[in-house]
Amino acid sequence: MIKTLDYLNCTIEYELTRKKVKNLNLRIRADGSICVSAPYFTPQWYIDRFVLSNGDKILAALERRRKKAPLPENSIYLAGQLFSISTVQSAKNKAEFKSGQLLVGLRSPDDAEGRVQAIKAFIRQLAISRVETSIERTYPIFSAMGVKMPEVKYRAMKSRWGSCRYEKSSLSFNTALAHVPEACVDYVVMHEFCHFIHPNHSPDFHALMTRLMPDWKERKKTLEKYSALL
Repeated sequence: MIKTLDYLNCTIEYELTRKKVKNLNLRIRADGSICVSAPYFTPQWYIDRFVLSNGDKILAALERRRKKAPLPENSIYLAGQLFSISTVQSAKNKAEFKSGQLLVGLRSPDDAEGRVQAIKAFIRQLAISRVETSIERTYPIFSAMGVKMPEVKYRAMKSRWGSCRYEKSSLSFNTALAHVPEACVDYVVMHEFCHFIHPNHSPDFHALMTRLMPDWKERKKTLEKYSALL
C-alpha cells in the first residue's frame, strides 16, 4: 500500500506493509524508494507520525543519492544516452531534440527559468510518450487477467519511478522515465501493473514478475544506475 506525506515542502512517498512484527521499521532502498513495515493493528496516524519523525533522515539520504552521480554541465540523459544541451534565441520558449542534441529555444537568452521550464515540458512529453508506448505493449497481458485499464498520471517524484493505487485503479509514473533506457521503462510499467494482481512485494508478486519478465532483476539493476536523476 502506497502512502504519501508532506514534510518541509517535500513529498515523502512510502510503501506500507503490515505483517507479524513487533516494531515499526523503515528502510530506504538503493533506488530511493521507502518501505515501512508495521504490526497489523498499528493505527495509520501512528505510522505516519513515525515516518515524519524520520523526515530529516529520509531527505538527507535522498539528497546524498542525488549527488552521487552529477551530470556534466549542459548535458542530459534521454532514453539512456547522454546528450548535450544547446540554447538558441527563438520566437518562443521550447525544447526539442534536433541534430543529436537537446536544443532549447528562448525568447530571451538570459531567461534561466524559461530554460528550466522548457526542458521540463520536453521531458514530461517524452516520458508520457515512452510510457504510453510501453503500456500498449504491456496492458493486453493484464487485460486477459481481468485488470481494467487504470487511470494513468504523470508527475515528478523524488523517491519512486512509479506507483500503483490498486484500490483506485490508478497508476502514477515519474516523468524522469524520459531519461532511462527503454528496457527500464518496460520494467517499471510491468512492475506497477503486477500490483493489480499482487498489491505488495510478496513471493507471489516476484513470481509473477519472473514469469512475465524473466530478466526483470537485470533491468532493475540498470534502472538503479539512474536513481541519482530523480
